[in-house]
Amino acid sequence: MLGSENAQKPNNFMFYVLLCIVLLAFVHHVTSTYSLVSVDGGSMNNTLVDGDVLFVKENAQVERGDIIVINHPENGMVIKRVIAMAGDVIKCEDFLVYLKKSGEDEFVALDEPYVSSSTPDFYEQTIGENEIFVMGDNRAPSIDSKIYGPIKADYVVGVVTEWSIKNRNFVKTVFGWTFKFDR
Repeated sequence: MLGSENAQKPNNFMFYVLLCIVLLAFVHHVTSTYSLVSVDGGSMNNTLVDGDVLFVKENAQVERGDIIVINHPENGMVIKRVIAMAGDVIKCEDFLVYLKKSGEDEFVALDEPYVSSSTPDFYEQTIGENEIFVMGDNRAPSIDSKIYGPIKADYVVGVVTEWSIKNRNFVKTVFGWTFKFDR
């Protein structure tokens, strides 16, 4: 009997060592791939609100409709929605945003149920290579590409994860304490 108890101790020890290694590898992967950001302001209302805490996947592939974090040289870190990408043509007439995707011939009015205020009209713009056109969901007060034009795709820090948007109250409750010192 004594021999079997001693034989169990090394196995338990190895199990816990392995568990620690796996947990450390997981934490390293998550912290090197994702960041936490806190929403500051109302340009993304009602999709996101001031104080929301979100996960951002860094260096992710950006697509139309994604909510992204940008490190804008004049406006700092901002959260906006990607509306158009390189080669697209965009305009806004009578408060409707029209997009002609790269390689297509016709403009199509965007279906944007997430928009919380009307979009001010802006002139037709062609999005250049390595550029994107971004806007806040709260269009009227948002300072974005309708004001300063397309931005360099290199300004993108990452894409806000769909999971953290859907579970923003949970994420704010669990991780919101990380931003208490910022305010």
